[in-house]
Amino acid sequence: MIPSDCRKGNCLTCTGTHASASSRSSSGTSVVCDDDGLSPHMSQTIQEKGYILTCSTRVIGEGLQLNLGENQKVWKDVYQERFENGPVQDVAWAAMARTKRLSDERNKPRWQKATEEGIILAGDNDESDDSSSTTTTTSDDKE
Repeated sequence: MIPSDCRKGNCLTCTGTHASASSRSSSGTSVVCDDDGLSPHMSQTIQEKGYILTCSTRVIGEGLQLNLGENQKVWKDVYQERFENGPVQDVAWAAMARTKRLSDERNKPRWQKATEEGIILAGDNDESDDSSSTTTTTSDDKE
């Protein structure tokens, strides 16, 4: 039995690829993709990457062999890579910064305390850096 949850292609559970023994254009065999319920961009990406949504695809002819269970790979290709690269990542960082800023604006006493603690810590680190460089200079002078 071919796995499927939604029978429309949306869940990507039924994703397969052509087996190496099967060609996309085997003589007399063709794959017809019906309406899969996905956005045009996602449908195009799935087709370009060579995936087949078995729940919304018909085979005409004989000799087609598929590798089933490719849903993890298609999920990565369609969703994960979209959100890891480029403009989407920039939008995500901007949204996180805006959320942080709005939270800080609503909680000014907490923000002020955290800022003061950060300044004190930065000052302590600067002082320890200065003392270590002074010690290094002193030891170099002795030699």
